[in-house]
Amino acid sequence: MEQPTFSAIQTTRLGVLSAVLESEVGLALRLLRDIMDQGLGFEAVLSEVLIPIQADIGHRWSLGEYRVSEEHAVTATMETLVASLAGSIEGDPDAPRVVVVCAEGDTHSLPARMVAAFLSLRGWRVQFLGTGIPADDLGEHLADGEFHALVLACAMRAHLRGARACIEASHRAGVPVIVGGRAFGSDDSIAVSLGADGWSNSFDDIDAVLHTWHPDPAKAEAIVQQPGPELAMLTKRHRSIVESALGSLPEGITHEELDLLLDNLASSVLVGNPDPLIQHASWRDALWTTRVPTASLLEAVADVIDPTAEQIHRHLATAIAV
Repeated sequence: MEQPTFSAIQTTRLGVLSAVLESEVGLALRLLRDIMDQGLGFEAVLSEVLIPIQADIGHRWSLGEYRVSEEHAVTATMETLVASLAGSIEGDPDAPRVVVVCAEGDTHSLPARMVAAFLSLRGWRVQFLGTGIPADDLGEHLADGEFHALVLACAMRAHLRGARACIEASHRAGVPVIVGGRAFGSDDSIAVSLGADGWSNSFDDIDAVLHTWHPDPAKAEAIVQQPGPELAMLTKRHRSIVESALGSLPEGITHEELDLLLDNLASSVLVGNPDPLIQHASWRDALWTTRVPTASLLEAVADVIDPTAEQIHRHLATAIAV
């Protein structure tokens, strides 16, 4: 069958985007099925229609063009679309089983749902667990079944501690882990530091890794640096640090802003790299140009943390200087 033209795909993408923005699931689904009837496969629908829409929505939200409620409504509509389309895929009951889940604490489920749909299309038996699964519960679930792999998605670096907890729990259950998502960056360095057996930055790569890898969870765990006392201190004193720092900041700064900042600081300590904190500061300053600069928040946090916490202060100073 002849493939739809670039113009037809672009028209469909714009139509689906418009429908999604109005939460018109039925219209969006009809447009997608129409272009699939013209010869566009499900994999191409993901890569050429839905993923670009997701990227556009995320970019607009990062610029402050969408309220949180609007972004959530759009994402929920997109998830319904992907689930509806993926539901038509008949899997091989004898194929290897993989679990797809979001890192503990990460609520961005759409990328993971797309990965689950893609892997189903490629012949894997996929169990999609979504978000909100505590790492210990995940480990128990994996231990009760026979799984080829855990595919772990993480969108925000603030949740790298949750990603690490999921990796550790999966390894205890004897299941190797491949990770992906914006939180892990553009190479495998963060993934390796957290003990992952594999890393991917594309759908095709996930499938290829699952077919060709030879994971060794024990070896992956052996190179993970165990959390030190500074990370434990951040976790234990999180609330008191937020309250103390707020006392020296202008009105209008919220608990949530400092919560997110401290979570990114903890991620920097976890991976031994200031990048999570630096990227968060850059994102916040670009998003809220009229608010108190992030450097002021970082300074307020530094003032209430024990000066002997050298790694924490080093990351804070680096982020302030950028």
